[in-house]
Amino acid sequence: SYAMDDTEDFSSTVLYGGRDQVGASYLKSAQNVANIYGTYKYVLKKNTFGLLAGFSNTQFNTRQINASRNGDPALISNNLIYLGAGSPDQQFNGESKSANALSSAFSRLSYDYQEKYIFEGNFRYDASSNFAPGHKGTPFYGASAAWVFTKEKIFSGIDRYLNSGKLRASWGQLGNQSGIGFYDYIQLIAAGGQYPFGDPESPTRNLQYSVPYLASPSRSWEKVETKNIGLDIGALNDRLTGSFDYFIKKNMNMFYTFEFPSILGITSPSINGAQLRTTGWELSVNWNDKITPDLNYSFGFLLSDNTSKVLSLPDSRTPGYGYNTWVEGYSAGSYFTYQFDGLIQSEKELADYKSAITSGAPTNLRTGDARYKDMNGDGKPTPLLYDAKDPSKGGDMVYIGNDNRRYSFSFNLGLNYKGFYATALFQGVGKQMVWNNNINQFMFFRNPQQYYYNRTWTPENTMARYP
Repeated sequence: SYAMDDTEDFSSTVLYGGRDQVGASYLKSAQNVANIYGTYKYVLKKNTFGLLAGFSNTQFNTRQINASRNGDPALISNNLIYLGAGSPDQQFNGESKSANALSSAFSRLSYDYQEKYIFEGNFRYDASSNFAPGHKGTPFYGASAAWVFTKEKIFSGIDRYLNSGKLRASWGQLGNQSGIGFYDYIQLIAAGGQYPFGDPESPTRNLQYSVPYLASPSRSWEKVETKNIGLDIGALNDRLTGSFDYFIKKNMNMFYTFEFPSILGITSPSINGAQLRTTGWELSVNWNDKITPDLNYSFGFLLSDNTSKVLSLPDSRTPGYGYNTWVEGYSAGSYFTYQFDGLIQSEKELADYKSAITSGAPTNLRTGDARYKDMNGDGKPTPLLYDAKDPSKGGDMVYIGNDNRRYSFSFNLGLNYKGFYATALFQGVGKQMVWNNNINQFMFFRNPQQYYYNRTWTPENTMARYP
């Protein structure tokens, strides 16, 4: 198969204010996709062999040309927004081009015995232009096995109740290249904009050059490895169906922006450096039945959960106060804060709290403010992670949770009467920690949320939830 998408776009604009400008741009993009594959099947008595092999190629090209004219006015007539009618005083133009490609070879070898014992092996090789020579291509492998246990003779007596049942197990690898640029492996020099020199009234405009980031010449594909076990069942004449899966997903060379000292003065390179593990499960149950020959109904639910953990990082990144994307040994997207220790209820409590802090205490502390624990006992708030084994090596911040969505669920309902369908879907998240930045003190930015009203500390409301 072959597909091509060719798009052209032209636009013209005029800007007013200061020195007027009229501009025009032309954009053309083309995407070509080609696929070729073949299958072969061979049956030998009770054994079935299958083979699939193929190749795919995707190419994407884009080119943009832009031009502008500055003047006072920029146009001969405001009714004619056209670059050729613009002022000849100052004329500028620019061009940008980009291209990337992905080529993949893939194959699958399968075998089953009486559709009872099923085995499958997968292989693919992906090569991307987004990586440097020597790192463009990576092989990926996979294998799976299944046992349809209800085809065994031992289950023949209960097939009217348990119609089908399958145990599954799989292991596989897939590559990821999302989130990176087309040319990150090349040390680019960016040209853009103008820098004026000379007479302010009629400056000489020179093209501006800069180094936008450090290149990543050795980065290659992320390799995501997944292990999965599962169970599928069908019962009561397949009116009741369900499945359960448990998986472990591990990314052993995840893209990661290495932390450099701040004196670097440029965007750090993205490398293959982090290791992330995700474990989770998914349960689904569905029921389909008839009330009358013309009236069918169905309902079902889906419940899933997963947790993640950063196994290792290539640098010794120190957790910062609040939200952290990556911290070794914790979930991705973790929160670290000082340990809340109640609200200051009286002037005596305020004085005792101030005297206990040897340095670093806010100068405007008052009754009703929050109090925090001195976890390491050094008498000051220290913005480092608390070390329970050796408090003298750590600070006062503690881990309080992460922003992962937990216990995602959905319910579906369906009704079919003589070809007329009605369906409904309800879905939600059972648990998620959210970092609340809607601070009620900043009333001049917006109207405070209603749930703050009468819930902040006052001398008459000392049991309030908020400071």
